[in-house]
Amino acid sequence: MKRIAYIVDSVAWVQMQRAEDLRPYLGEYELIPMSPTVAWRAMRDVRIPFDAVWLASWRILFAAPELESVLPWEKTLASVTSHYQIGGGLKPETCFRKGTDPAEEFRKAIEVLGRFPIITCNSRILFEMLVPKLPMTEVVLAQNGVDAEFFTPVPYVARHYGLPTVGWVGKDKGAKNIAAFMATYQKLDHHSALFHMVVPKKRGGPVKTREGMRNFYWQTDFLVCTSWFEGSPNGCLEGASCGLPIITTPVGNMPELVTEGTTGWFIDPTAEREEAYEVADQVDVFLVEEAARDRERVGGAAHGGRSRGLTSPTSARPTWSQGCGSARTTSSPRRSGERSSNFAKRSL
Repeated sequence: MKRIAYIVDSVAWVQMQRAEDLRPYLGEYELIPMSPTVAWRAMRDVRIPFDAVWLASWRILFAAPELESVLPWEKTLASVTSHYQIGGGLKPETCFRKGTDPAEEFRKAIEVLGRFPIITCNSRILFEMLVPKLPMTEVVLAQNGVDAEFFTPVPYVARHYGLPTVGWVGKDKGAKNIAAFMATYQKLDHHSALFHMVVPKKRGGPVKTREGMRNFYWQTDFLVCTSWFEGSPNGCLEGASCGLPIITTPVGNMPELVTEGTTGWFIDPTAEREEAYEVADQVDVFLVEEAARDRERVGGAAHGGRSRGLTSPTSARPTWSQGCGSARTTSSPRRSGERSSNFAKRSL
């Protein structure tokens, strides 16, 4: 059994679930999750050997710079899972800390990423941004997947339908553009729809288990994503697997998942809070004029497509050498220099 040190931001966050999801597909490799502090101590001790190292996020190096001196760089992989400190997306300035120079931050990011022999990124947008800038690093497109055997449509009618229920999932931070959802909630709640959300840590929102999240989706008719940028919005993947139509901005891999009017709809993000009502107007149109009427058709297409394509038990099972970033991949990972494939053709 070969040992992989899997360094995560937090042992209580989504990266740990990714380790659990990956274990059945890793064969002779054993993922050993650890915090940056534990990793630093373990790698200083030559009596604790690792065959490879995986940084769940490349940005861990900024939070724990002491790792730079102990990492075996020649056998270390890092994952790029968001636009933070890189740029791009629908509002690039939100990718950087206030007061910093975006060009300088991007230069620093490329300098750090260029030290790894291989990196993964979980959206084609990030992949196409990074490949030209990293000629000496192998860049692998390893899009997130979802466990469609767990995230399934509700198996029973849990309630009588009146107004449709709209859900939102995410942290309360700039990239998520929560102001647009809050304005939508204030304008439409109890008029066109009922609204609920999961917002960890801030605004008093709960942190839910996987079972809790599945129940959340089961009590939701439509899932909204208002983000300025995403690597891959896991909530949207889980919601789609549960049969929910997705109303989303064109971020991450949403343009590849959502087929307009079939598995969901696209909305335009807004820059200012007072303009966020434009999102409310768009959502209202979907809910009242089309989405509520066609929910069964669209929701069935959302889950059915994912179970046939993204999460098929016979889909390629990635290995460590392929730089996999998720348990259920959309296809064999695409590497830098390979011809682009059409994700939309993969039954989504």
